[in-house]
Amino acid sequence: MISLIALSFFVLIALLAEAFFSGSEIAFISASRPKLYKKAKENLPNALLAKFLIAKPERLFSTTVVGTNLCMNLISTVVTLFTIQHYGLDKGWLSAVLLTPLILIFGEFIPKSVARAKADDLVLRLAKPLTFASYILYPLTKIFGFYAEFLRSLLGESSEKSFFLSREEIKAALPTSRGSDVTQAERRLIARILNFNQMTVKETFRPLIEVIAIEQDQTLADAVRLFGESGHSRMPVYEERVDKIVGVIQGFDCLKAQDLSLPIKTVMRPPLFVPESKPVDELLNELKIHPMAIVVNEFGGAEGIITMEDVMEEVVGEIEDEYDEPPQLYRKISDNTYIVSARIELDVLSDLIRVPLSADEDYQTLGGFLLKHMQKIPKKWDSMIISGVEYIIQSATDRSIEEVYLIVHQRP
Repeated sequence: MISLIALSFFVLIALLAEAFFSGSEIAFISASRPKLYKKAKENLPNALLAKFLIAKPERLFSTTVVGTNLCMNLISTVVTLFTIQHYGLDKGWLSAVLLTPLILIFGEFIPKSVARAKADDLVLRLAKPLTFASYILYPLTKIFGFYAEFLRSLLGESSEKSFFLSREEIKAALPTSRGSDVTQAERRLIARILNFNQMTVKETFRPLIEVIAIEQDQTLADAVRLFGESGHSRMPVYEERVDKIVGVIQGFDCLKAQDLSLPIKTVMRPPLFVPESKPVDELLNELKIHPMAIVVNEFGGAEGIITMEDVMEEVVGEIEDEYDEPPQLYRKISDNTYIVSARIELDVLSDLIRVPLSADEDYQTLGGFLLKHMQKIPKKWDSMIISGVEYIIQSATDRSIEEVYLIVHQRP
């Protein structure tokens, strides 16, 4: 018969083992990948082992799941046998009453809470014993792996399915996060990051109408004055027409020049030309060498410029440096009346006026939204009502809308 001392010792060892497996699982899920990979680059043995396990998630989680369940079943079986031997078959239910809180608190809740809080440290400490356990339990994990593969084949699921959420699954989950702790700004940021590899230069560049450029025959003194007025550190240089970009000049080039009466073309740098269709993620490495690229259309005409800042702003939003004056994108006159810059993004405006406004692949800003609906470049005081909101043009040029007076007549 099993003695009480032997039972207590066995339950303690099995509970510690279960705590090890359940805590390891949470530690590896919660640990910071960048910190771990940085330590792995320093050739720390435990970090290399942890990186090896993370690179093989099926092996990692098969080991923790099999280990946890094996310990739970062993505890349950041995304690049930002890109860029946000492108190009779009709008292077998006592084992469930005693074990349930014991296993949940000491085998699951406490180790998982500690592992989540100390994940970055524990993942290094647990890597070696967990790797050893993965070899010990390999026959069992292999058997269960074959069984899982058989069930997947019956259900028609792919065996290549990852333990982690795919890009598409995260995208599909974003709309359902409304009402949760995820804010509208966080949803926008996540969506932009997920869509980054599909983004092209055409969606990101700054059009020529917003670009300050200088003619190649102007002097370096003219460039210095323009740099001072604009606050920019570099400008495109054109020949005769602004869409015929022939170079780029940097403020530093002017500082090095001995004679500011020289024409700009004597010190300007050759430009980097990129097509509108170029993927932005492919452009990043080139922007490290050429801080400014000239965007050209299919006919070779310049459409605008793109910089590293433009790319980053497309993901994280507006970036301001110490010389930037914060842009005044709107002024609230009353709860239903606003004066708004045409450059404000539609999702920002939607949050402001509490009216749903959807961006389109053809436009992201209020200006683009109005041009799409008005089908022309409007003049001052032109107006239009769309979905209960009246838009009155306050300021416009012959090429773009500048400012809009907005009245919300009806909210959904």
